Amino acid sequence: MLLKGIFQALLKGIQKEVEEKRGEGILQNKRVCITGGTSGIGKALAFRCAREGAQLFIISRKKSKAQNMEQELREELIKEGKSYSPPLFFQTDLSLMENQKTAVQWMKSKIDSLHILVNNCGAYFAKKEITSEGLERTFALNHMSYFVLTLLLLPLLKKAAPARILNVSSKLHKRGNLDLKAVAKGENPAGLQGYADSKLANLLFTFYLAPKLPSSLITVNSLHPGFVATSLGTNNGLLYSLAMKLARPFQISPQNAAEHIFYLLSASELQKKTGSYFYEKQEVQPSPLARNRKLQEELFKLSLHLSRLPSPFPLN
Repeated sequence: MLLKGIFQALLKGIQKEVEEKRGEGILQNKRVCITGGTSGIGKALAFRCAREGAQLFIISRKKSKAQNMEQELREELIKEGKSYSPPLFFQTDLSLMENQKTAVQWMKSKIDSLHILVNNCGAYFAKKEITSEGLERTFALNHMSYFVLTLLLLPLLKKAAPARILNVSSKLHKRGNLDLKAVAKGENPAGLQGYADSKLANLLFTFYLAPKLPSSLITVNSLHPGFVATSLGTNNGLLYSLAMKLARPFQISPQNAAEHIFYLLSASELQKKTGSYFYEKQEVQPSPLARNRKLQEELFKLSLHLSRLPSPFPLN
């Protein structure tokens, strides 16, 4: 019996090695959509998923970054002896709701099912900016893109069931104090408070949506990726960029953060885990405000109104 067990373990290890060399990973034939997938955490996660055989759909803003990423990914996978399937890119500014809807139409023109959606795009704006649609840009990008893409992609996710939705939030959500009346008028703050508010919105949305969807079909979870060395906020001038460089010794790499996210979207033990908030692969408690049912409902209703999606929205 002992020899049989050793033989089976060796055989399993050999099979795994062969599969890895062929590129037959745990996401083989899985369709994965990542927003903000050409830099930072999103890019590192895209590379990780590609190594496991995923078919990637990347929604991002800069064409040059997409081109550079595609070349880099191709070179790395070929060097590692893995099969290469070119990601499909859609270039747009996700801070505009009209663009969010156009991105969904693009997705639907390419595929009829989606296994994993990672809402990762985000930015920090030190100075207040109002979009052409009348929303403060931090909230528009960091929350409304998650909201619109998720709801409009639900039919594709249901077809691929069991499917997973991951919303990248932040520990800074604990500083959030969302004023929905101000949001509706574009009068909510930017800067650190605006960023914290948007990350609180990510959790409110996650916790509202999760119980509305059967966990056997679609799970919805969120996470704090950690203090990650990315380009987030470097659009805010030299002083901010310098501060981020000084903070680098205390930051984790995008690859490290991506590994935590990859676990959440691939671990079999989490297949039916929904409505949770994670940090470093462990479930942690969010702020009490994030669990406020009334605020969750009010944000959902306001987001439907702002995005001009049907109300009530058909979730089932």
